[in-house]
Order: sequence, then C-alpha cells, then structure tokens
Amino acid sequence: MGRTKRHRLRNRAYATKKPIIVSSELAELVGWMRRRRWSGPGPLRPALFPDTGRGLLSRRPLRPGATLVSIPLSLLVSSATALRSELGAALRAARPAVSAQLAVSLWLALERRRGADSGWRPYLASLPSAYTTPAYCEPRELSADLLPEALLSAARGQRRLLLRQLERARQLLRQTSIPCTAGWEISEEEFRHGWFTVNTRAVFLDPSLAPGLFSEDNLALAPFLDLFNHSPTATMSSRVVGDHYELVTEDRFSAGEQVFINYGPHDNLRLLLDYGFVVPSNSQDAVPVPAEWVPLPAAAQDNSPAGDLTIGRSGASWGLAVRLYLAGLTAAERAAGRAADVWRLAPEELTAPSAVRRALAALLVRLVRHLESCLTAQRALPAPSDALQVCSALLCEWLLVLQGHVWELARRPGADGVVRPVYGTRLGDVVTVSATRENGEECYIVEKAAVKP
Repeated sequence: MGRTKRHRLRNRAYATKKPIIVSSELAELVGWMRRRRWSGPGPLRPALFPDTGRGLLSRRPLRPGATLVSIPLSLLVSSATALRSELGAALRAARPAVSAQLAVSLWLALERRRGADSGWRPYLASLPSAYTTPAYCEPRELSADLLPEALLSAARGQRRLLLRQLERARQLLRQTSIPCTAGWEISEEEFRHGWFTVNTRAVFLDPSLAPGLFSEDNLALAPFLDLFNHSPTATMSSRVVGDHYELVTEDRFSAGEQVFINYGPHDNLRLLLDYGFVVPSNSQDAVPVPAEWVPLPAAAQDNSPAGDLTIGRSGASWGLAVRLYLAGLTAAERAAGRAADVWRLAPEELTAPSAVRRALAALLVRLVRHLESCLTAQRALPAPSDALQVCSALLCEWLLVLQGHVWELARRPGADGVVRPVYGTRLGDVVTVSATRENGEECYIVEKAAVKP
C-alpha cells in the first residue's frame, strides 16, 4: 500500500474511530509467505487503527496461552541471510567484523535495488517507505530552538552513527562484484531505510537457531510479525517450535480488538529513538534534566555519585535528588559531614528540605517553559516532517509528567503576578505558571485557566 493511501485510510479510521481492515493490501505478502510453508495469519487480520496506524486485529476472542503467530525460520531475515547472499564473502572478510544490523541493512538496500528481480519483493513492498525516528528529521529541524538538549543530542548522535555505518557499507560494496551494484554508491536514504527497518522491526533470536547468525547480535526480521504494535501492558513470550518462531500471548483479547505485544520496558525517549513513536501516559517516562542546570559547588562534587538526572512520574531520580541536596547544603552543613547522607537517603528524603524543594520547583518551572518554547517554535515551522511531529508528541508527554509535580510544589494557588500560559492540551485544561516573590523569596503559582486551546 502506498504511503499516501495509507495516510488517507488512517484519516478515515480516525474520523470513524473504528479500525479499517486492509487484508487485501497485504494479500501479496500473505500469498508469498504461504508459498514458503507459512500456515497463514490464523486469528489475526491486518487493519488500520485510528490511534496507532497499521496493526493486527483479532478475528475471534483470544485467551492467555494462545499462539498469535507462527513464522517459518526460513522466512526470518538475519545476518545468516546476508551471509548466504552475494554479500557473504565481503561480510566474512571484513575487519573489524561488521554487526548484524549493518549486514542486514546492507542486504535490504541491495534487495530493494534489485526491484522486481528480488525474491523478497513482496516482503520489501510491505515495509514503510520511511520511518519517524529522529534521524528522519530535516537538518533544519535539528536545532536547539526546536528540540531540548537531551533529545537534540540523541538525534545528532543517531545521525552520526548512521553516517559512520553508511561509510562502512560503502567500503564493503567496493569489495564486491555483484552485477546490480556496478557503479552504485549506496545513498544515505537507501541505507537509512535499511538501517531503521532493522532498528524498528527486528525481533531477538537465539543464535543457535540460525546457523551463521552473528553470535553477538541475535536479531532478525520476521515478515507479518512486524505488524504488531507495542503496548507497555502487554504480556507475551516467544518460542521456537520445530522450525517455526512463535509468539504466545498471556493476555485476553476480544474479537475486533487490536492485539499488542510488548517491545520492552522503555521510556518514551527510547521508544522514539529506536522505534519512532511514543506511548501516551507511559509509566516508564522520565524527563531528562541538563546537568548544567543543576550545578554543584566544587566542595560538593566529590560526594556526588554518578546517576541519571531525570524527573519521572514518581519524582526526581536519585541522581538528580542527590545533586539538588548537595547544592542546597550550606558550608557549615558540609563541614558537619551532611554530604555523606546522600548514600543512605531515598529520593523523597533528599528532596524534603525546603531549600531543595524550592530548587526543584524552580527546575520544574524552567523545564516546563523550555519545553513549551520548543513546542511553540515547532508549531511555527512550515511543513514539519513526520519525525518532528513525533518529537512534538514526546515533548507533550514530558510536559504531562512535569505538570503533576508543578502542581504539587506550587506554594499556593492563585493568579497573582503575570500569569504566563506554558502548557495546554486538547484533552485537558490549560495549565499556567507564574513566578512572583513572597517575603523576599521567589515562589511559583499554578492555576488552571477556564478555556481550552
């Protein structure tokens, strides 16, 4: 199915709030897999859903222990597949050894180049034409005005890795004599598509099950199985039965309901980087805090252990709480050995002192304003990429995480001072935050506006 048609059908699904069956669009893939000893989709049907896009719908009620899908191992695409291809000699001779992801990415690009001559054409045609990981942002979108530091740094790092692997892929191709690659220098777009096909769709497989699989990289692509969407609450398991790879659900699904699997306990930043989407109200979510926003006095730096600096749904991480606690100690308290307390106190105890709570309140408001500033700049950008729009969704989720903590730490409700709107959601009230001074100290006022954006 073409990307434009898929978007049109998804818009129709969104308008009707009902899934749209698209089995006919994948008929070629299903037929091709059946000719290769696949028993068929069983209880599942491909569909377009209003919230997640393409996924799999249950045709009948499913109980815990039901086999969702069973794919012949011969249909899995792994480094063993690449080693059996015309790329095999170059891959084996490469020093240092190439990763499984690079091998499969290069194999995918080569098979796409073959076009109708590829024996894998029906599977390749079923893949998205592009992905929504940050590496698909336009260069102009990788800006500090549009993305917060943690996301911008991760996006740039992802692109640097991609370009390094692209250069390695080009070196490997120069060592081959494949007819269809004569005079071909793989483009960034061709390699990027292969790289993120693997990154977003691969499953993990025991290397002993696929001879030739690189032992340190046990990943494989599984046609049809890669249509499953992720839910952090889904429970399932995988197994190999004979020469088939199977997924078994531990959940119940009603007929007509979307069937989910679980990609792992990831926060939304990891989901965006690895898969190109975010999960609303993700319990794993944590908002990164730039280290330079929480400076430490030189005297306190020796007592600061390494740790992530984030704010999650339960509050400040231990690493952040430690930095805030140490930064709030007076010289006398440090001289009295209070810095050693960080090793025995929980995050909620570290953030209990009033000085720490004030610092955390200031940090929360600064984060909210910074994220809102990025969102405002994104909304003003003409024709943003699909990838940037998913980045926007991540920032909205981060704001929801921060919103509850801002309310908790507000000194008092009200509308004193200049109230500046910093966050709004179509699903809830506009939240406003203002800063004022009370008894010589800065404090924060939070209220809900009466209107919705």
